[in-house]
Amino acid sequence: MKDLIENDFNDQEDYFEEYDDTFREILTKMINGDKTKIILKKIKPSMYQQALNEFMRYGKIMRYPTKYIDAWKDIVIRNTIFLEVNTMFYGHTNYFDVDMFNDEVLNTDETGESVRDWSQAWEYMEEKGYDVVLDEFMPKFSNGHDLISDFGLQPLQNVVRSLFETQDPNQILVLINKALDISHQRSDLSEIFIEGGESSLNRISGLDENVLRIIREETIRIFS
Repeated sequence: MKDLIENDFNDQEDYFEEYDDTFREILTKMINGDKTKIILKKIKPSMYQQALNEFMRYGKIMRYPTKYIDAWKDIVIRNTIFLEVNTMFYGHTNYFDVDMFNDEVLNTDETGESVRDWSQAWEYMEEKGYDVVLDEFMPKFSNGHDLISDFGLQPLQNVVRSLFETQDPNQILVLINKALDISHQRSDLSEIFIEGGESSLNRISGLDENVLRIIREETIRIFS
């Protein structure tokens, strides 16, 4: 994936451009048999805690370098895009970018081959063994589940829309914190954005890990 600090997001047009680029990159890796793992950049917990401590002490960022907060903003936006593309690609949304699939994978203009929907595209990928390649290079949650979200995606998109509307580091920090608090029933959604995910956030907040483990297990039991 591209260097997050080199390519800041300025507006939602950048979002859609990155969405297309991300899907195209995944498809290119797939058809080329490139099994090199995609590594998502994430927030470093110690740096995040320093910024939070300053914010909680003074009610605003005073001395903490705002360039890091801007970089975290990009991480949340870019990794949300990856989550959105992945969720679409694995058939968990109402939309599938069949045009790009036909262009990038089937080269429809040259071959005349095409698919009409996600199910046909996935059937084609299985026939070609592309699903095996995808499994090698796609990032996953630490519990081994695919990096998709049926219920967390919309709240994250709402946060991203708000991030586009502000350059204020204090507001950005609050929105990042909101993104990290969004829950996902079966996996730790925060680990997409911050190293260590929920465990790091628990250490930052001082919450007891054993109590939280019991809560997580009970939540999974209720919703399973």
